[in-house]
Amino acid sequence: MVTLGPVPASVGGVTRSAKRPLLLVALILLVVLGWILWPVAAAVMTGGYVVLIAARPFERLVTLVRGRRSLAAGLATSAIVLVVGGLVALAVEESIGAVPWLQGALEDQGGVQGLAAHLPQPLQAALPALSRAFLGAAGGLLAAL
Repeated sequence: MVTLGPVPASVGGVTRSAKRPLLLVALILLVVLGWILWPVAAAVMTGGYVVLIAARPFERLVTLVRGRRSLAAGLATSAIVLVVGGLVALAVEESIGAVPWLQGALEDQGGVQGLAAHLPQPLQAALPALSRAFLGAAGGLLAAL
């Protein structure tokens, strides 16, 4: 017959009073980890959802290629690269097409001076200094290249 007695003060060689600081340190480390990962939390969550959504089709692909997981992974990666590459190519093509339109719109406004005339008065006064600072920074970047 087993009798329940008082809870021992030491479990596994570590006393309960020694566990409290360790738990506090672990809690502090978890808070710091959350603080560090906060900027990328949306990407991590999105990646998790993508994995959940893609798991079943990937397992079907593994079955289709007779259990060769490496081949299935290569095919899936190739498909993703083609889709993302196509979207990037489309974005680049649209950006290149936007340059002439932007030039025309800028000319319609009277160039940079015409756009500057639409700025609030305090910004118009600061524009020469801002443009010199911008051109200086851009020149420094070009010199570094």
